[in-house]
Amino acid sequence: MKKLLILLFLLPFLFQCGKEQSLPPSNDNTHPYIQMEPPIAWDDNTPLIPERDLKLWKIYALNLDNNTSSWFTAEDEIANVEMIYNNLLVTEFNLDLLRPYLKPGEYMLGIRVLAIDGQQSDFADNTVLWEYKEN
Repeated sequence: MKKLLILLFLLPFLFQCGKEQSLPPSNDNTHPYIQMEPPIAWDDNTPLIPERDLKLWKIYALNLDNNTSSWFTAEDEIANVEMIYNNLLVTEFNLDLLRPYLKPGEYMLGIRVLAIDGQQSDFADNTVLWEYKEN
């Protein structure tokens, strides 16, 4: 039976927001993005192979302008991103892809990982603030 992912092993999970780089690279336009590194071990230190053991990145967006809670809820889940795309591990997500589903405002973004067997990690302990402005 697979071991549950816990927050302790999500610490290697690099989660940052950049505003000077685009994904995929484009001409002169810049886009905000999240750069993600998957966990590398289960809670008992058994090696985890993201390409084999993990299915999705689950991205959450909490609107700080209109929030009614202090942490993410199921309603804040905004995107699911496949762990593998074109046989490559996905480690970046272009936040511009969220714009059709959100109103302009300031958001706290969080991420979880979904394993192949349906288990979910806790949220990474570091979140990203993103101010979505209409262009």
